[in-house]
Amino acid sequence: MRIFLASLQFLTILPLPIEPSEEELGKSIFFFPLVGFLIGIILTCIYWLGIRVLPFLVIIVLLMIVWIIITGALHLDGLADTLDGLYAGKTREKRLKIMRDKYIGVMGITAIVVILLLKYTLLLSVPVAHISKVLIFTPVLSRWGIVVALSMSPYVRKEGKGEMFSKSIQWWYAPFQGLILLVLAIWLFNFVNGISIVIGFLVFLWLSTIFFKKRIGGVTGDTLGAVNEIGEVLILLFIVLLKIA
Repeated sequence: MRIFLASLQFLTILPLPIEPSEEELGKSIFFFPLVGFLIGIILTCIYWLGIRVLPFLVIIVLLMIVWIIITGALHLDGLADTLDGLYAGKTREKRLKIMRDKYIGVMGITAIVVILLLKYTLLLSVPVAHISKVLIFTPVLSRWGIVVALSMSPYVRKEGKGEMFSKSIQWWYAPFQGLILLVLAIWLFNFVNGISIVIGFLVFLWLSTIFFKKRIGGVTGDTLGAVNEIGEVLILLFIVLLKIA
């Protein structure tokens, strides 16, 4: 239970009365998809409460605001730092140094704006009657993507929370979680479409890890945040394109 609460504390701003050890925090990566599921449940509850009194366009904006607040903009910050580093850095060392900079650059701001606009547009494209399952499934699969990316690529920094996750992750985490998520995808979106979403997402993860290995030698906490944010948009895009919602 403490390990699960450590995962919840790390990925959300929910106030929890625990001080996890480094070992507990590292092992908490196993529960990342479950935390994504809880985030999806919270978003769905807000949607069903708000849709009774507010227009659909307003509800979508409200959902996005809550989505950002509940995660503390953790992954958006990683996305911005990643784009700043990859855009401005000419060498691997320079890119990693820029990612550590506390200031955000033009490329980082642009990335955040583009991601939020895409997410807003794609959520609007989901039929109202089926938005709940999309809100639940998207944060689950995207946080599984963090586990997969860290399993597929070395962690390039020698300190920080990402290093603890890298040391604690087990080879079976990703396939075990993936099997459960595949069943969930099939249940929500039918057999062919569910498999298509998961496979399409895996292709994205594979390509992104290859890209990060080439540019910086592996992944960092920032690039894992970028994988989550871009992954959420791609999951929504897959759902809209397949017309399965």
